[in-house]
Amino acid sequence: MAYLNFYAKELSASDIANMAQQGMCSNIAAEDKKDYYRIIKWEDLLELGRSGTVTDLDILTKCLKDICSTLDSTVAGLEEEEQELEDVSNRLNSTLADLEEKEQELEDLSTRFNSTVAELEEKEQELEDVSNRLNSTVAELEESQADKFEMKEELDDISARLNSTVAELEQVTANRNASWDWDIFLAEQFLDQNLTAEHAQLLRSTWDDIAEALVGIRITDEFIKLLSRVDRVEDRPWSILYSDNYFEAVFTQEMAERLTSIWDEISEKLVGVTMSRGVIELLNYVTEKANCDTDTYS
Repeated sequence: MAYLNFYAKELSASDIANMAQQGMCSNIAAEDKKDYYRIIKWEDLLELGRSGTVTDLDILTKCLKDICSTLDSTVAGLEEEEQELEDVSNRLNSTLADLEEKEQELEDLSTRFNSTVAELEEKEQELEDVSNRLNSTVAELEESQADKFEMKEELDDISARLNSTVAELEQVTANRNASWDWDIFLAEQFLDQNLTAEHAQLLRSTWDDIAEALVGIRITDEFIKLLSRVDRVEDRPWSILYSDNYFEAVFTQEMAERLTSIWDEISEKLVGVTMSRGVIELLNYVTEKANCDTDTYS
């Protein structure tokens, strides 16, 4: 017999189940919240006198053993759980280390990716610049080709006019036995210049107002320089007077007539021609050849 109690009320099924669950080692007197219903209490029975054969049972020792066994089992379970928790913690720490390593790898990969993106953007900009320069070069080449084509047409036109001029020059030279002072075009105002209508006008009429006044005067370097300094006519081609027909000679009436008329038939033919040294040499050669042929026939 152990923990015999009598209650003044019928216990509920849950109360009975609770007592049975607590077992023999439970202290109902200390734990029972319905103590005021107990009319016969176990602790009171233990104080009464005993008769007959009564054997005390060491329930507390057994309970203590059970409690110790339960405690040992609980401690073992806790130690096992602690070990498991430690293992979990170790795995967690290892996982965290792996995650940190992966995070660093990911950061390195992100850095390399950003660097690659920046390089790609830079290369894309360089490619765009190269493309722009290429397009500009293509446009310049197309423009240059157009200019060359236009220049070729102009050169062909000038060449045709020059050939025509040379043919006429040969005819006029043969007919008149005339000689033109082509070397005057070596002067700075004509050399390598595209001969214009203004240049032609200078050659034809610039001497009309002065040629007669030069008759009887020796044409020297000092005299030409003096005239060029005091002359009021802009760009008068004084270099003509340095030709063999006039220089260091006394200026005559025939020279005056020649100076005012020699270019009348030919100057307009030269408009548009670039008076390079090669062209001047060609004109001198044609004139000399025509004069030689005329002298031979005569």
